[in-house]
Amino acid sequence: MKKLELNSTHYRFLMSKFEEWMKIENYKSNTVISYTNTLNEFFFFLQCNSVNNIKLVEQKDYVFFKNHLMNRTHELDDLKNLKNITINCILKSVNCFVKHFNELNPHSAIDIYIEFLPVDTEERVVLTEDEILRIYDATFEINSYNRIAFGQRDRAIIAALYGCGLRRTEASMLDIGDIDFHNKRIHVRHGKFGKQRFVPIAPKNLEDLRAYIQHGRDWFRYHQNNASIYNPKLKDVPVQDRDALFLNLFGTRMKCFQHRIDKMVQVAMIEKRVSHHIFRHSVATHLLMKGVELDKIADFLGHSSIDSTQIYTHIINQLNEEENV
Repeated sequence: MKKLELNSTHYRFLMSKFEEWMKIENYKSNTVISYTNTLNEFFFFLQCNSVNNIKLVEQKDYVFFKNHLMNRTHELDDLKNLKNITINCILKSVNCFVKHFNELNPHSAIDIYIEFLPVDTEERVVLTEDEILRIYDATFEINSYNRIAFGQRDRAIIAALYGCGLRRTEASMLDIGDIDFHNKRIHVRHGKFGKQRFVPIAPKNLEDLRAYIQHGRDWFRYHQNNASIYNPKLKDVPVQDRDALFLNLFGTRMKCFQHRIDKMVQVAMIEKRVSHHIFRHSVATHLLMKGVELDKIADFLGHSSIDSTQIYTHIINQLNEEENV
């Protein structure tokens, strides 16, 4: 989200004091940045609607702002509206400011009620690091045609979806040549909106990819029950699939990993509904919890706007609240 210019000295002063207060209260640096950036949008909205003093804000102004967010699109995608969880992240910043202001100014309190939007279950699901480890360990236990080859491929899938935070399509479109073992990174050539990026790989994930490429992948490529047995029309693997990293039982490019994810989750005895994207949610949340800056996480995930990345601040705050209940 671009920082909108505030002409009002009143709102700029409130912003600086709020930022100062958060730092004194030991808010994490990522939260300070996220809250000030999103609160900036609220102040800018008030400024544009001739509400030039915070004490003049009424419930209707908040409702208008909320409707504005529900109709606002991403900066780089005019066809895509903000998700409810992203809107809630912005509203939570406003709520935090309102509470702070009212505590300091009890005789001129802002009388507005912040109502959050419902959030899809999948947007809230995050695997813990222990659950990730259990899913990883499950890859050694799943009975398959070839336990070694399937296990190596499953671990490579985890390396791509969780270790590198790739989207399903980005992982599916990887070719062997996109794995740069020397520089320890993956070249994502088919990112969202055609955007390319390089993603760093941790040593363990790199070794899992190496093991699959050197051993397990050949089994999927040459295994005797491949598509040529069942369907003569597929005797020759399509050119675009010959260098594909992830291969299915037909020796062609693997388009979806959900079946394997379901198997891993089942064996790991995890009751959460886990999709491709949950791995991405989880690694982003874990990175933020470890203090990685929002802009670096945005680059890692290939986000075109930090709007999308800020939801993880909201998720962490929600998880902390649940722990304190």
